[in-house]
Amino acid sequence: YFFFLMIRRPPRSTLFPYTTLFRSHSAIIVKTNEGMVLLDFGLSVVNSTFPAWSHLLEKVDVVLLSHAHLDHSGGMPLLYHNNRKLPWFAKKETKVMVEMLWNDTANIVGRNVADNIIKTSEFKHISNLANINNALENYNEIDLKSSIKILPKVTVQAYNAGHLYGSVGFELNIDGKRLLYTGDFNLDSLQKRNKIFPSDV
Repeated sequence: YFFFLMIRRPPRSTLFPYTTLFRSHSAIIVKTNEGMVLLDFGLSVVNSTFPAWSHLLEKVDVVLLSHAHLDHSGGMPLLYHNNRKLPWFAKKETKVMVEMLWNDTANIVGRNVADNIIKTSEFKHISNLANINNALENYNEIDLKSSIKILPKVTVQAYNAGHLYGSVGFELNIDGKRLLYTGDFNLDSLQKRNKIFPSDV
């Protein structure tokens, strides 16, 4: 499920998933004047659900993946059916881990989910090795603190989130307006290493 949060000033909107104790997955769409950015696209490990499919997901221009945990990355193969070309950015450590997790998830789904469920649900996309391989081919590396242009007038910079090896928070600069997103973070770990997110966002 998604809902809109309208941001005043130039027309932009942000779409958040409906999340409760029983629906634990992450997906946020940020709509800018230049295109749409998807921040994470997870699978709930609690009840094997995805954020509800929205026609807006077909219009996403770029994906930023904060880290490899399935509640943030597990739905990604769903986005890559029909050989879709959709660039996504993450640290290289995250790419290594999601490759293992996505293939393992496909293997588990293939062995444990009834064929009639796989054929009629999103599981057919996440358990499809062609979708997994297509997603991996669309990967782009992002380094810490290097600013990358992802859309016209939209740049992104990654910061260590201290949550999991390769986990990051993203600072989006959208035509001079800044937004900080992190899937999960560990302040204790960051403070011990004197690495913190920008405080002026």
